[in-house]
Amino acid sequence: MGIKSKIIPALAAIAAALSMTACGQGVNPPGASSENNPTIGVLFPDNKTPLWEGRLWPGVRDGLKKDCPDCKVVFANVASDATEQQNQAESMLAQGVKALLLAPVSSNASQAIVAKAKAQNVPVIGFGIIPEGEVQGFVGVDVVELGRLQGRALLEQISAGGDPKRGCVIALDGDAQTPGTFQYSDGRKETLDPNVNLCKETNVANWTPANAQAAMDQAITSVGKDKIIGVYGMNDGITGGASAAMRNAGFTTPFPPLGGGDADLAAIQRIVVGAQTFTIDARQREWGSAAAPALLSVARGEKLTSNQTEKNETVSFPWIVTPSPLTITKENIQKDVIDKGSYSFEEICTTDYKAACESAGLKPKA
Repeated sequence: MGIKSKIIPALAAIAAALSMTACGQGVNPPGASSENNPTIGVLFPDNKTPLWEGRLWPGVRDGLKKDCPDCKVVFANVASDATEQQNQAESMLAQGVKALLLAPVSSNASQAIVAKAKAQNVPVIGFGIIPEGEVQGFVGVDVVELGRLQGRALLEQISAGGDPKRGCVIALDGDAQTPGTFQYSDGRKETLDPNVNLCKETNVANWTPANAQAAMDQAITSVGKDKIIGVYGMNDGITGGASAAMRNAGFTTPFPPLGGGDADLAAIQRIVVGAQTFTIDARQREWGSAAAPALLSVARGEKLTSNQTEKNETVSFPWIVTPSPLTITKENIQKDVIDKGSYSFEEICTTDYKAACESAGLKPKA
């Protein structure tokens, strides 16, 4: 993928089949594509991790609907299947899309999608994960910087309890086959690894919580429960699996520092009860406001511009930078989650979490 350092923090192309909207269905009433109201195609790689369909897709959908109410938007997702994603892209091209927003399952396999789109004069903008080939732009964050932020946050939490090298830290990375996994861990290695004893580092196959739980079970057995002073999970699904393993092993809340990424609802709830320490919110719901005008611009034949650039193995292109990420802990859930509307008080503080929410001082948005 050339420079593969810009990718969404979920990094999780692990899914199982389209569940929200099938390829060929638009979020707006179908109509004839025109220069002013073009048909837009959106291709995502994962429908199991809540990030993609629960946060990113609504942001893109709503951003396009706001900026072009009469545009037709065709959305599709895949089960980490590069071949199926290519089939979906071909279907969209046959439907006459005027631009594609592509978060590829595989950066290398995405080159075929980009080439077919180019042959039909359809511009492609990468989203979260940089595609290969002659793309016209990219919307996303710097995943190396996200890794640095996550490593820094975990180190801070570990250091609050004493010497950060007093015990063992476990690192649970994402699937080794996912584009960008190692760039994300590179960031963590800059800020965390030199300052702690990293006793075990594992790549979690397919990013699943079940595989993460099994990996954490093995880490607890091999390292010893009493030696673990911190756990790094590359996303909140992995962190959820690690948290379950720790609970089963007899860790009591609050757990030793345990950090994730994506700001999933379940992660926020774990933070409330002390079964997770922090998560990184890349503010994905706001990404649509960056992707929508970029897509509409290239669909209407305009040249995309930005004051920053990125490159893959083929070309350089404008990089539309998304909002700065936030580190979410129990202390700022009210200010940076509830009050900003990421999740409501009612969504977070269900019956099982009501007492912990009261203890944390959480309340509905004013």
